[in-house]
Amino acid sequence: MGNAVKNALKSTKPATELFFFRSPMRLVWCALALLAFSFTSCKKYTDPEGPDLSDELTNPYCNDPRAVNYNHGFPGRPDSSVCIYPVDSFLGRWIWDDSVFTTDLDFVSTEQYQIELVATEDTAMTHLILHGWCDHPVYLTADKYRRAVVDTLIEAGIGQLGCLVTDTLSGYLNKNTGAAETMQFQFSVTDATGTLLHAGTATKTD
Repeated sequence: MGNAVKNALKSTKPATELFFFRSPMRLVWCALALLAFSFTSCKKYTDPEGPDLSDELTNPYCNDPRAVNYNHGFPGRPDSSVCIYPVDSFLGRWIWDDSVFTTDLDFVSTEQYQIELVATEDTAMTHLILHGWCDHPVYLTADKYRRAVVDTLIEAGIGQLGCLVTDTLSGYLNKNTGAAETMQFQFSVTDATGTLLHAGTATKTD
């Protein structure tokens, strides 16, 4: 009796279910479908591409890393004609009002010079020559912060030959005055008797 009931129950299973379990190919296709679904659902999301705006970026900007204004105005159109280099703000002729003090800031004298700053022909765009303060040139190096420092050209010391063969010159020029036509300076001149400080403002004439 028990066997007869079991046989009757087996005979009531749907034909489709019996066909599914008896078809190896159906199992293979089912496994492949599940695998494809899992890959699709785990795919990394990427943002859709936006519109191409390259033709609309027409403002010029400097793309030279040597320049003070490197990448200012980016994004845009690279244009070397808008680049400003460290030497540029110093170039030209200046009236140099020089006040001289001791290291104790006691006033010594005042003098006025007509000087000129020119750039050396190098690729760094940082090297300057000052004419008119001494009978021979003074060499300086400018940086991106609008400051030019007197080069060190002597061994075991700081600075270079001053206006006299017994002098050593050091110091800097500073263009951070807030005005394009002025420049501050501070030089130190040292000899066997001591040090004198030269400080003041230069005004651009052309």
